[in-house]
Amino acid sequence: WNGDTARGLRALFDDQRVRAVGECGLDFNRDFSPRPAQEKALEEQLALAVELQRPVFLHERDASERLLAILRDFRDRLPAAVVHCFTGERRALYGYLDLDLHIGITGWINDERRGTHLHDLVSEIPVGRLMLESDAP
Repeated sequence: WNGDTARGLRALFDDQRVRAVGECGLDFNRDFSPRPAQEKALEEQLALAVELQRPVFLHERDASERLLAILRDFRDRLPAAVVHCFTGERRALYGYLDLDLHIGITGWINDERRGTHLHDLVSEIPVGRLMLESDAP
C-alpha cells in the first residue's frame, strides 16, 4: 500500500457506478503479502469507506480474530459490511454478527472436504443478514 495505491483507489470513486469498497481484508492462509502490509491496506480501505460512506465487501481466511479487532475500530462509522464467502467457525460467525455484519455464503458449503461445518452454521445466520452469493447453491 502506498500513496499511488490510495490515489488510484480514490479515483475509482469518481465514477458513480462504484458503490462499495472491496473486496478487501486479510488472508493469513496463503500469506501472499506480509501480514502487517495486509493490515495496513485493510485499515486504509476501511478509512476510505468511512470517509465516502460506502459499504465494504470483506475477505477473510484464517484471520478472523485479527479482522474482528480491526473492524471494531471502524464499525460504528461504516454504513454496512459483508463478510464475503464465509468459511469460518462458529466463534468467527458470532463475532461478525455481533458487529451487525452481513454474511455471504457460497458454493463452499457443498464442498465435502471443507464445507460441511457450514451446514449447521448457516441456519444460525439471521435471514436479514444472510447473503447468497452468485455461486451459492
